[in-house]
Amino acid sequence: MIDPLTIDKLRALLPGCEFVDRIAELDSVAANLPFEIFREAVAITEIDKSGNNQLVNLNAEYLTSWSHHMAYSMRVRLRALEPGIVDELAAGRALAPQVLLRSHLGAAAMAALCVETLRDGDRNALSKLVPQTLFGTALITKAKRDERFADMLTISEQRTITISQAMSALHRFMYPDGGSDDVSVVYSLLCEAPHPNHRGTKLLFERRKSIRPASTDGESLMPGLNQCPRSSPKSLLKPLFSQ
Repeated sequence: MIDPLTIDKLRALLPGCEFVDRIAELDSVAANLPFEIFREAVAITEIDKSGNNQLVNLNAEYLTSWSHHMAYSMRVRLRALEPGIVDELAAGRALAPQVLLRSHLGAAAMAALCVETLRDGDRNALSKLVPQTLFGTALITKAKRDERFADMLTISEQRTITISQAMSALHRFMYPDGGSDDVSVVYSLLCEAPHPNHRGTKLLFERRKSIRPASTDGESLMPGLNQCPRSSPKSLLKPLFSQ
């Protein structure tokens, strides 16, 4: 949970910014979401023609277990990142929060992809997605060229999801009526922050008087941040991170 004193510091730094109040409200809602005890079912997979694992025991019992696993693990990841993001912003620093926020957005996108695939009910898509979320790793590509990485992997590990696939799902979740994909634009900008190049910190120096998402003349510095959805925090969080 985010320290209320840190929220107060952020309010003082950004007077009149509605995003600070929404952060506090979202934090309160997330803190009260339950964690229910559930049985972690065993995944039975087989290798398909492309060399990836495909879930064999795709049934109601397993999907119930997997949905709890994904909802709770993503929520724990998000909650672990949030205090650091807000602490750094409240201290007037912007680089570290961008790096953490990139990871935060990625976890939310993973949750959105899982929700969307479950709602669609496509058995083939689910049988591929479940192993990707549980056993996916970026080391697969490295392992093909370097046996040291291959030795680190188990037989069940495989390619993971693509972040563009997840970001598209998050956009559809946040903007069900359509519109331009601002979510992917913001994520792309955040991806620049971890890289040791000028573009990653360019925005920090173009508007030195304010770190708000919008400049004083109304021009957006980070497209999409000014047009956040007006849904209540509870309605946004519950489908993603609770069962």
